[in-house]
Amino acid sequence: MTDKRNETKTRLLFGAGLILLATVIAYIPAMKSGFIWDDDAYVTENVNLRDLQGLERTWFEPLSIPQYYPLTHTTFWIEYRLWGLNPTGYHVVNVLLHAAAALLLWLLLSRLGVPGAFLAAAVFALHPVNVESVAWITERKNVLSGLFYLGAFIAYLRFAGVGTGGANGDIPGEQADRRAWKFYFIALVLFVCALLSKSITATLPAAVLLVLWWKRPRLTRRDVLPLIPFFAVGVAMGLMTTWLEKFHVGALGREWDFNILDRLLIAGRVVWFYVGKLLFPHRLTFIYERWTIDSGMWWQYIFPLAAAGVIVLLWLKRRRWGKGPLVAVLFFVGTLFPALGFFDVYPMRYSFVADHFQYLAGIGMIASVCGGLVLLLSRVGGLPGWAETGPSREKNKQRTNRSWGVGVCVVLLLVLGVSTWLQGYMYKDVETLWRETILRNDKAWIAYLNLGIIYKTRGQADEGFRLYEKALEINPDSPLVHYNIANTLREEDRMDEAVGHYRRVLEINPKHVPTLINLGNAYLATGKLDEALTCFLDARKIRPNDPDVLYSLGGIVYSRGNVEDAARHYRRALQLRPDFAGAHNKLGVVLTAEKQVPGAMAHFQAALKIDPNFVEAYFNLGVLYHMEGKLDEAMVQYRRALDINPDYPEAHNNLGIALTARERLTEAEEHFRRALRLKPDFEDARHNLERVEELIKKK
Repeated sequence: MTDKRNETKTRLLFGAGLILLATVIAYIPAMKSGFIWDDDAYVTENVNLRDLQGLERTWFEPLSIPQYYPLTHTTFWIEYRLWGLNPTGYHVVNVLLHAAAALLLWLLLSRLGVPGAFLAAAVFALHPVNVESVAWITERKNVLSGLFYLGAFIAYLRFAGVGTGGANGDIPGEQADRRAWKFYFIALVLFVCALLSKSITATLPAAVLLVLWWKRPRLTRRDVLPLIPFFAVGVAMGLMTTWLEKFHVGALGREWDFNILDRLLIAGRVVWFYVGKLLFPHRLTFIYERWTIDSGMWWQYIFPLAAAGVIVLLWLKRRRWGKGPLVAVLFFVGTLFPALGFFDVYPMRYSFVADHFQYLAGIGMIASVCGGLVLLLSRVGGLPGWAETGPSREKNKQRTNRSWGVGVCVVLLLVLGVSTWLQGYMYKDVETLWRETILRNDKAWIAYLNLGIIYKTRGQADEGFRLYEKALEINPDSPLVHYNIANTLREEDRMDEAVGHYRRVLEINPKHVPTLINLGNAYLATGKLDEALTCFLDARKIRPNDPDVLYSLGGIVYSRGNVEDAARHYRRALQLRPDFAGAHNKLGVVLTAEKQVPGAMAHFQAALKIDPNFVEAYFNLGVLYHMEGKLDEAMVQYRRALDINPDYPEAHNNLGIALTARERLTEAEEHFRRALRLKPDFEDARHNLERVEELIKKK
């Protein structure tokens, strides 16, 4: 008996090692990748990762992070302490979490007696449809929540006695070991951890109930009642996420304007899309084409009707075929439910589908298909464990058959592993991601837009603008495209054109706060103070505690001479975002005007500590020293500003003034001339140049 246990343990360890090794090898290209798309909001520019106060905000201020998944962000907080902004560490953790989830899946399916449990776990580990969840650092949400989800599932089945007793896995009676309840509480804790990692795991109690229905002759109150707390917590977290997705993330506007019939058509098509990508993972991409939904087109009804037909057929045949196939399909559809289009989620702006949406749901289809394949191979003698024994000659024949059966499984895993390896290269860096997306889906307007932003950041404004126009050609009603075009035009001082695009954004989405802020700034630049104030006040109505809105309000009330209100707005912005360098700088300007020198200096220094390249803060600190008569210190700050931006006319002018006071007239003259070359209508610099030229002549 001991030898048999040791042999079983060795086989389990060997199998676990194989899955772990295969997963790591398949994801080597992904582990060499960098940060992409919204990894900035989650990691590279997530100020909450910087200190303990940020960790506290992560847990107790839901609006301080893109989505309220504090456990996910806590893992990033820990990793930031370990390897900073080196993307390799984050990628490696994602891969290991995914491999661990695959091992838990093996354990779960084995407990449920699913044929081919090991094969299903290996397919899950190596299937290329999961690359997006693993190679995209932001999708730590998926791999972490998946680990807790599967752990909670296993613990609850231990509590329920499924897989430990007779054929039906009866719940332990009153005489059963009371320690079973510890697994209930373990399951509940793990479930909460899953929800705090990603709320799509709220479907767990429904999935558990489905499995209990599968394994029991019938459901009883003792099956249902213990799951009530799970349902309550799951629904609460789901509702919170739905609210945040709409009002915090921004899933509002025409892109989400669908009636219930439209959403049924979307759901039906989404289900078959994911089935297709699981069975034939060809041309996987980051952004898929967004279908045109039209309830007047008869063929679009085929998708939901066919999905419903399959479920009805499996229900009618459940006595003959067993409940297993029906459970697998219901698990697949049920776990997908939050992503079927009935709830507004931000990615619906680009597409109704994404590979990472089916990370957990795919388990149902994978387990079903792998189980069917193993049963088929075993029935024809292709796999060990199901073939009957016979004479020596028959055993040799079975051994040969088993070899080709194992070979089929190995080839399947090799194909999937290679596909995952190749798919990992798509996530090399953000430019590669968008270029590959365009190659695989030339209607991905967001890919053109983001590639245009990359070119613009590099200084290739013309190429960037061309890509913007391509995005607008594909989707002329995209507020994001109009918004980015407007920002580019504003930077080029083409204010009237920029205003036109900002207004177009607001026609599509009147509550787009960044547009209201930037439109207000565009009005400010053209001297339309009343229009600017209206924009900022409208933005505050939508987001009263948005630091950017308060910052903008502070600027306009200060320009109107209301120093006290300006300081109040800036201070409130800093309460909400303590590392807001711009607000520190502007508050320093306000305090300088009020002659509150120590406070002003503290805020300028705080701004420079946050952003050591903050040119305006160096300049303003120089002005402060200048006011105090500390000319040498002032000149140091002006020169630091000019080291970063040599084309800063105001810094040249002020440095010239300080040099004049130090009677370094030739140097002062050069700086005044430089200021005028940069800004020909700079009257203060012209007056200072004339004055210093007179002083030079007198000498």
